[in-house]
Amino acid sequence: MIVPEQLSFFALDETQTVITKRQGTHPKDDIVWSYSRREALEHCPRKYYYDYYGANSKTAKDEKDKAILQLAKSLKNRFLRSGEILHLVIRTYLKGCQNDKKWSDNGLIDWAKKIFQEDRKYSSSNDYRGEQSKQKFPPTRLLEYYFQHQDAEALCLESEKRLVQAIINFMKSPELASFHNGASQPNAKIEKKFVLQNGIFRAQGQIDLAYSKEDKTVVADWKTGEAGGAEESLQLTFYGLWAVNEFNCVPEKIQLFRVNLAESKVQQFFLTNKNLSRAKAKIMQDLERMRMLHSYGVNANAKAFTPCGQTKICALCPFQGICPKE
Repeated sequence: MIVPEQLSFFALDETQTVITKRQGTHPKDDIVWSYSRREALEHCPRKYYYDYYGANSKTAKDEKDKAILQLAKSLKNRFLRSGEILHLVIRTYLKGCQNDKKWSDNGLIDWAKKIFQEDRKYSSSNDYRGEQSKQKFPPTRLLEYYFQHQDAEALCLESEKRLVQAIINFMKSPELASFHNGASQPNAKIEKKFVLQNGIFRAQGQIDLAYSKEDKTVVADWKTGEAGGAEESLQLTFYGLWAVNEFNCVPEKIQLFRVNLAESKVQQFFLTNKNLSRAKAKIMQDLERMRMLHSYGVNANAKAFTPCGQTKICALCPFQGICPKE
């Protein structure tokens, strides 16, 4: 646990706005923090084990069910898959704007529907142990079909409907016009992956959109569901931490936006030294917990990772066929 005295390590230099480095460096094989990794651990420790150890070919060598876990990890639930397709469509559209290649609204919608329909067709045509596609760019296997959920078709059709509406909102909503214009700038960063590294921790992430606006930097994060709470605020603050270092500016020069495409709502978050320090402390706490569990994961001790046993979470988990759940 981080004690108050250690918080001095997270102070920001007021003139250079960079992270103060603690003496010493992290090991080369140290855990890299990401929001998705900490979210996996928070939601279900057993799924965290399966994702980062059991199904990983480079670690947990004694995991007897590795082949099954690796197959399971390739499955995606309808929410995750429709979100991936939405991000693909937005990325393609915005990069087209940078190169004066415009997509029509119907063209984007038809493309997104085609991808998701191919996923559904492929997923419904295979039995429980069906072989994976041999195509170079194969469809995604949806877990609702793989685990033979009785309402799989209806659930996925509803997700397709929401996907189409999110694309319409992205294209048509007046509240999002400024993001379209910002993304058209030659130097705008669209789905930029990054690694934030210093003497305290290493962390990685991906920015959906970042661009300059007058004397400020705008960072936008697309969301496909309902507005999130404090944990999603941590994700946005982490993006703000990246922006402060990337653009060498004070926090007040960063404008953070969560864009809820399902409801066409834009929410702004304000960045300060105080919430940056809190975010860094939270990252360190997460890493401490991950490091404590690391040896159990490497040694394939799955029992050290308790299944969450929550019905809604389990129904969307690709490992539901092998997890004991209790």
